[in-house]
Amino acid sequence: MTKTKKEPTLPRDFFKRALNVASYYGFQPFENAIKGQEKGHASPRLKTGDHASIASVCFPAGSRLPEPLLFFYVNEHPRSLFEKTEDDQAELNLEVVGTSKSIAEAILIKTTLSIFEENGVDDAEVILNGIGNRDSFTRFTRELSAHYRRHLNDMHAQCRHNFVKDVLRLLSCDNEDCRALQGTAPRVMNFLNEAGRVHFREVLEYLERLGIPYAVKDSLFGPRDHYSKIVFEIRRTPTEAQKEAQKKKSEEHEEEPFANKQKGYLLATGGRYDDLARRVTSRKDAAGVGISLFYPRRLSRSRMKIETRKQPPKAYFVHIGTEAKLKSLLVLDLLRKARISVHQAFHHDQLSGQLISAEKLGIPYLLIMGQKEALEDTVIVRDIETRAQNTVSIPRLSLYLKSLA
Repeated sequence: MTKTKKEPTLPRDFFKRALNVASYYGFQPFENAIKGQEKGHASPRLKTGDHASIASVCFPAGSRLPEPLLFFYVNEHPRSLFEKTEDDQAELNLEVVGTSKSIAEAILIKTTLSIFEENGVDDAEVILNGIGNRDSFTRFTRELSAHYRRHLNDMHAQCRHNFVKDVLRLLSCDNEDCRALQGTAPRVMNFLNEAGRVHFREVLEYLERLGIPYAVKDSLFGPRDHYSKIVFEIRRTPTEAQKEAQKKKSEEHEEEPFANKQKGYLLATGGRYDDLARRVTSRKDAAGVGISLFYPRRLSRSRMKIETRKQPPKAYFVHIGTEAKLKSLLVLDLLRKARISVHQAFHHDQLSGQLISAEKLGIPYLLIMGQKEALEDTVIVRDIETRAQNTVSIPRLSLYLKSLA
């Protein structure tokens, strides 16, 4: 039997699907999100990872951000913050600005995985690390430098050179001597303050409840002085054949201890940049988290003009309590796959704030999930006009909503 060759996804198709999925989860174009924030100035043309500019626009002096902003922007030939590649890349950037809550990371990661799933990639894994705030990270790097300084004579020449340039690189070295030193090196998560530990634990809890595979990687940091609290990547899980090919390649280039030998293929990188946003804006309430999705192909500017079409929301999802918030992303993903447009405000913890938002939008139905419904895998569907309501099981929810006029 002849195997049918799988056609690669074209850039235009990839980004069209990506932006439609992002829109479903509440993300909008950058220009729309910051409308009214620029104070008469033109919005900047963002480059990947330009979180300083994002913070400056989203947190202008003398004004308050009424609610978190969820937006996206696309770059044509950016340079990845994490690693250089030979291919030119186009990148879709997703940002959640104005909240320090861990639900923001969950929304970003879930949206990103849904985007790749929509494009035929269903073997992705999340890799992340808790890096704390600026103070805790400074204490960690000080101890890490002291650890390697005591063992300079045990390191090969290249690593002694890189110790002076950036001690963090030593944690990714594949040299046998360096691997032995990595085993006794300080771990950044041992230096986190209480807030950092709680935040990281909450993100992991979201991933576990959503059934998202993940791994914690001590050597993942991202660009220095850029991210704080948490940093993450999304990679494809390599096949056995790819593992063997990578192993063979590594054996052929033993003289390159810093060659990129990380498992899997990089799909996206991101992290939280609260400390950076606060330094730029001098505001304690500044907070943001972002992720960049890669498509490694050249794109002409004419092909980048992609429009997203979104159906008017049929329902507004309301969550009450922690358990409901954890399960709400699963329900939203189920409805997305059924092509049922739903609005949500996961950044709101209070019921009143969610109901006010629903009323302003004039959406006909409420989907209500509290602690009881979350435990029973049900959702209350309420007609906003008549106040009539029914309790529907999550597996039947899509069919029930489609049956409503």
